[in-house]
Amino acid sequence: YWLTKLIMYYDPKTERYFIPTGSPCSQIVAFWAYYQTFNDIARYVESLGLTMTLYVDDLTLSLNKPISKSIISNINKRLKSVGLSLKLSKIKQYGPSHYKVITGNCITPGHNLVPTRKLRYDISKMVRNKKLSSLTIRELRTLSGKIAATHLQDPTTFACLYAKTRAILKAKDSIPVKSKR
Repeated sequence: YWLTKLIMYYDPKTERYFIPTGSPCSQIVAFWAYYQTFNDIARYVESLGLTMTLYVDDLTLSLNKPISKSIISNINKRLKSVGLSLKLSKIKQYGPSHYKVITGNCITPGHNLVPTRKLRYDISKMVRNKKLSSLTIRELRTLSGKIAATHLQDPTTFACLYAKTRAILKAKDSIPVKSKR
């Protein structure tokens, strides 16, 4: 309770406290609010030989064979007991030879993390037929952030582009902004 009060904002119009959607705090509060539920599910699936990974509210189960519908049903029952539920449209099963995209990461059949195709495409699209120096500071920061995200899986991805982007961004950031008088 005290943690929630510490990070909530007050809206004078509605006279209510709230955690803004998208706030990094909302993920932490959601995790701790359902901590016991996640622990119960982890103990249940581990007793069946599965590995559970949780990222905020994204639940991943790993096993070397297909996971039965009864396991998923039991997990959903536990979640429903606290007002949550699985999004059945988001449940995916992957075979051992598949690339698995989970919470924005791509896991290869050899169990290595690589940047997703979408992220690589987004980066390529941002610079296609453009000079880096023509990008705005905001675009350069976005590009730099996207490339940095790929470096979490593979630090060599877009390494040259990252260095050039950072150099241009540093040069542009050091130019004083003219005031509008």
